[in-house]
Formats: sequence, C-alpha cells, structure tokens
Amino acid sequence: MSYHDIDYDDDAEEKSETTLQSAREELEYWTELFQEQKNEKPEEWMFYRNPFLDPDVFAYWILNDEEKKLIVH
Repeated sequence: MSYHDIDYDDDAEEKSETTLQSAREELEYWTELFQEQKNEKPEEWMFYRNPFLDPDVFAYWILNDEEKKLIVH
C-alpha cells in the first residue's frame, strides 16, 4: 500500500447531518469540560480565559457554524 492508496476522508464529519440534539450535546460536552477546568484550577482560568465570561460562552465558540445556528434558533 502506498501513500496514494490511502483514502483520507477530511469531510467525514461534515457529511453527517447536524441536528438540534447533536448540537446541544456538543455544547453540553464543552460547557462541562470548561466548567471542570474553571473549578479545578481557577487561577489558570483567570489567566488564560476572560474571567468575565462563563464556560458556556467558550463552549459556544467551539461549535461549528451549523451547530451555532441550531442552538440560537
């Protein structure tokens, strides 16, 4: 097998349909992760993140455009 025989599917995630449920799950995952970071190391959170923004704001920024549209509407 050579390098040219490998099929890289870069658009695999884009091919799956984004639903409101999947967008909410993605947002929930990132919100929980950022909340854990904030709770475990508040001094790092204050240094690396804007302390005036909640973890859900950072989680929203990670979503792709389609997911953001579904969450907002």
